[in-house]
Amino acid sequence: MSEGRPPRLAEAFLFICLPGGGYRESVLGDLEEGFHRRAARDSGRATRARWWYRWHAVRVGAGYAARRLLGRRRYRPVDARDVDARDVPVGDLGRTRTGEPRMLGMDGGRMGIRGVRTLPAEIATDVRFAVRWLRRAPGFLAIALLTLAMSIGANAAIFSVVDTVYLEPLPFEEPERLVRMGLAREDRPGTMSVHTAGDFQEWRERTTSFESMAAWGYRTATVEYGDVAERMTVAISVGSLFDVLGRSAEVGRTFSAGEEGPGAENLAVLSHAVWQQAFGGGDVVGSVVRVWGEPHEVIGVMPRDFAYPSGARLWVTAPFDAETLAARNDFFLRTVARLRPEAEVERVRDEVDVIGRDLQERLPETYGGIEIVVEPMGEWLRAGVGNVWWILMGGVTLILLIGCGNMANLLLSRGTDREGELAVRRAMGAGGGRLVRQALTESTLLALAGGALGVLVAPLLLDLLLAWMPGGVPRAESVDVDPGVLVFTLAVSVVSGLLFGALPAARARGAPIGSRLGWSRRTDRSSNGLIVAEVAMSVVLLTAAGLMARSFAALASEDPGIETEDLAVVPMEIPGDRAFEERRAVYREVEERLSALPGIRSVGFVSTMPVVDFTPGAWVNEPGVVHTGGDRPGAKYQVVSPGYFETVGIELQRGRRLTRRDGLDGTPSVLVSRAAADELFGDDDPVGKRFDLGLDGDIAPLATVVGVVGDVKLNGLEEPVVPAVYAVQELIPWWTGFHLMIRLEPGAAIPSAVREVLASVDPDIPWLGARRVEDVMGGALSRTRNTTFLFGLLGLVALAMAAVGVFGVLAYVVGRRTRDIGIRLAIGADPREVRMEVLRDGIRPVALGLLVGVVAVGFVGRSMESLVFGVQTFDPTTLLGVAALLGGVSLLAIYVPAWRASSVAPRTVLESE
Repeated sequence: MSEGRPPRLAEAFLFICLPGGGYRESVLGDLEEGFHRRAARDSGRATRARWWYRWHAVRVGAGYAARRLLGRRRYRPVDARDVDARDVPVGDLGRTRTGEPRMLGMDGGRMGIRGVRTLPAEIATDVRFAVRWLRRAPGFLAIALLTLAMSIGANAAIFSVVDTVYLEPLPFEEPERLVRMGLAREDRPGTMSVHTAGDFQEWRERTTSFESMAAWGYRTATVEYGDVAERMTVAISVGSLFDVLGRSAEVGRTFSAGEEGPGAENLAVLSHAVWQQAFGGGDVVGSVVRVWGEPHEVIGVMPRDFAYPSGARLWVTAPFDAETLAARNDFFLRTVARLRPEAEVERVRDEVDVIGRDLQERLPETYGGIEIVVEPMGEWLRAGVGNVWWILMGGVTLILLIGCGNMANLLLSRGTDREGELAVRRAMGAGGGRLVRQALTESTLLALAGGALGVLVAPLLLDLLLAWMPGGVPRAESVDVDPGVLVFTLAVSVVSGLLFGALPAARARGAPIGSRLGWSRRTDRSSNGLIVAEVAMSVVLLTAAGLMARSFAALASEDPGIETEDLAVVPMEIPGDRAFEERRAVYREVEERLSALPGIRSVGFVSTMPVVDFTPGAWVNEPGVVHTGGDRPGAKYQVVSPGYFETVGIELQRGRRLTRRDGLDGTPSVLVSRAAADELFGDDDPVGKRFDLGLDGDIAPLATVVGVVGDVKLNGLEEPVVPAVYAVQELIPWWTGFHLMIRLEPGAAIPSAVREVLASVDPDIPWLGARRVEDVMGGALSRTRNTTFLFGLLGLVALAMAAVGVFGVLAYVVGRRTRDIGIRLAIGADPREVRMEVLRDGIRPVALGLLVGVVAVGFVGRSMESLVFGVQTFDPTTLLGVAALLGGVSLLAIYVPAWRASSVAPRTVLESE
């Protein structure tokens, strides 16, 4: 047992018997003090003191226990009847266990030996005092609340997205049992691509680990409802997608696998957005929409939070016959399956490996070097989102930390003004712990008020975010400021209050009683440390914003391969099941009549819009050349009219252009892109080469290459150029929908007569609008542009907050030193020396913060690049530019207080003395 403390067993007995709160602390503190006095008086013989403590512990503890058993609820703390008066000096009111005097303290309540206040009462007093203190500083309160509301509100808004996308379970029944299946090349692990209907059929028949399985494919279609036509993404369901996912309709019902196939009725299920926009949320079950010109009966509407596959606005049943479902040459499906309750992913992978090896042996030309891949759906969906939202969450967290630094500096500055108040309270008996609790109460109350305003700001910021990034927020219909976000906001508010209140609280605990010297020096060091941290975090954010800006600039400057200026596009699709000759005649007449309109230079058709649309691909087979599935070359293909290349400005590099004779009624001929010529034929001359497009020429039969054209970015500006093959409509007659490309005269507007021409040629052609290609390309860049804007905004906010922090600290320091500076100037000091002294005081922490920030970015720069930027590699030039910008703005913030210091009027200062 230690000689310096009371007996542990007796102390524990007292702790159990005494009521909680201030009563327990009062009794334990008095007895401990009496123990130490008796031990000191007996020249270190602690044995008698320990027996004295045990006797009083048993007597006092038993008395309180008896009162509790008898039902007496009023307890009095220990007094002279409980403790030997000889052990407590006259006039000493005693101390609590933590060493704080029990006397008339800072809260004005009775803290004496007969009036100890309970902890909840003291906290309530602290809160009231904090409210009065904040009300006396309206300017400080307004700045603090605005800073905290925006910082915490931004964190809540971004967390709403992060919570929905990454943290919440998928909106399906038992999502942990859902997996995704597909094909991948063995030399490219981790990738997954589309598969054929025959693959899906074989997987469904041969696997035993799945409870159910469904497949789906994307198609862009013209959907007509009433007098309105709209191009939208349509998902084709094979095997009842909704049943596998475990979701039912909000209105009506979904379709089942038995309602698919030839002869079955065409059915459709609407997304919640289409239901609201097209039908006003009214009764829609039983109505008819036309998809690809075919009528489909609407049988249901999905809930708002259902968005699978992403982007789908309409689901239809698959009209595939047995031959289509067995085909192995049309890769367009993706499969999702539900595991049996006892099945595991690893077991399923072993099972499909057996199927994959069997396919490689049976169909080596198709499946050689290709494997079947299975992965949990949650991992795939979240991986498709990327890390941009985590990066944005980190950005707003840095903004909050910078704001906390500014708040800490403000509180430190105000704490310096309260030195006298704190010294008086210490002299009146308030202990260091009491002052710490009061300071933390003030900062936490301030943070909670800012958090409450942040909760009001968060929905507004979230709405702006969702509107600013259309299509860029996965499961956007489910994103909301829900109770989970409110709990997060409360936690962030409390942590922020404790964080920016910790340093001022520590300074309050060390407030001197008799002298105020030393506080300002410690405060200056603390403020400078906060400036270093703020500047370093600002460097990280500004560097991220700079890299994003450079990435976007590089992406926007990418050559799409077509001349977008003065180019317009009109989506066009002939409804109904018409013969090829009739459709060809309609397209030719539209092309001829539009070319004759004033303001139009040329017209051409293309099956898919470059850069923004999904362009299909197919295998390329040269006669006499045998390939395995993994080594077989492929290319994207587009169906075009002969005038397409001149209209969009694609250069002919070799050979000749296409004509209408290059179809089935003449010599089957195609053009290839430069990338296709290099990949398919290497150094050989591609002109005159022949190949099939598709495994058996099912896309296009054996055709001859008649020319080579320039490369076009078919998969998006951020993706590399891919091989492409171009064929006329006569060679691929089954393609029905096209994009009408119109080359306008320089500076000309899109003629309004375009719509009239389409209506006069065929009244059934729906008008889907006309747009300039520059606007369409800009829309393709909208997500990257908006993400860049958000990072830039965060960087500018960080820059402004860091500059305000530097200016605020130096302005306060100069204000406190006004008297000293005035005296120095009065006795002959050079104003320039005063100015340089203040400049040096401000430049040192800023320079150190820049150094720390540069080192930090140096360590994480490559990670930043791999996480979100991708296009623009990490460049030290960006970092140096950020350091120069931040240093320049900080120098300006430093110079203003320095100039003010050198402009102090000595006479005014002396007269004020």
